[in-house]
Amino acid sequence: MKAKVKARNIYALMRYLQAPVCHAFRSLGLPLTIRFVNYLITWKCNSRCMMCNIWKKGWSAQKELQIDEIENLFTDPLLSKLEWIQLSGGEPFLRKDIAEIVCILLKLHPKLTIYISTNGMLPDAIDSFLIETREYHDRITVGISVDAIGSLHDFIRGIPGAFQRVMETMEVLRKYPNININVSMTVMPINYKAFPHVRRFAREYGASFGFQIAQVSTYFSNIEKIGNIVFHPLSFKDAVKLILKALDLHKLKPSARFDLKAKLYYSIARRNQIIPCFSGFHSFALDPEGNIFPCLPWIGYSEGFGNIRENALKEIWKSNQANRIREKIAKGSCPGCWLECEIARSLDKSWPLLMREILCSKGSLQKMP
Repeated sequence: MKAKVKARNIYALMRYLQAPVCHAFRSLGLPLTIRFVNYLITWKCNSRCMMCNIWKKGWSAQKELQIDEIENLFTDPLLSKLEWIQLSGGEPFLRKDIAEIVCILLKLHPKLTIYISTNGMLPDAIDSFLIETREYHDRITVGISVDAIGSLHDFIRGIPGAFQRVMETMEVLRKYPNININVSMTVMPINYKAFPHVRRFAREYGASFGFQIAQVSTYFSNIEKIGNIVFHPLSFKDAVKLILKALDLHKLKPSARFDLKAKLYYSIARRNQIIPCFSGFHSFALDPEGNIFPCLPWIGYSEGFGNIRENALKEIWKSNQANRIREKIAKGSCPGCWLECEIARSLDKSWPLLMREILCSKGSLQKMP
């Protein structure tokens, strides 16, 4: 165990030292080694969430990338250094071949870890998946969306009985001691008071916990829902106070405090980039039909890099179109977000800002609002 921790620390130090080079490449609009992928494996969804209209996008299994196409893409040499993939959607467990997809990815990339984002409403499908992928459990995290306890969660998700199915899924996950579990909450005006209860729920099941302030985005197709999901400044102050009270700030690592600050500041100021974003430089988003974008919020915002059914990944990644988009991102001309699966991957390249957080007092978070 000590050897693993030491290796991780050395690896993190190396990444921090590489940061100036990465920033130089970014300023020139040049790509870096691809290490992260957000892969939406389906648009199909069995929720009707008040903060998301992805389920309205329409769906056809015939248009989704098939197993041979997925395997061909992820054997590309450009992806030989992959470290992390998120599988989401839609609801990823609606794909009957999700276990096959995960096994292929983990066999191809021995150092890869996979995060699967799910609404937790398919306990039987998740149980079957965990049986088929048992040998890889230590490299898989199942992230369950929980927005409140009981009927309020059902109301937010638009499905009666949704929370009961989440409970059933949590019991399924408990049967597999090596699987990693995360509970993720989307915080909105309607549910922020449930924050400490959802965090307690995660602890009771031995799960890690994370949260996201609800965001308006073309990716979520929720522009018309802005009035229901965006905080008024005064109510947001109340939400921040409650969140900070519920979190054990003194136990947070400096990087976690930095992430928390940036997340909350973004939600207050709505600035495009709180820290320099490297999405599209060291990562990309892949939609169900093979379209590649620099990040999830870019989907529906503007044209992407290209489609893997039309061109090879190398041609797409190094194309003039991709470089033009990277130049826009480097100048801060992007949709703007604080999605954990996107911007958090840029934290290790912003160590000067992180160092400032390490040197400042832990209590400074309390002064944010």
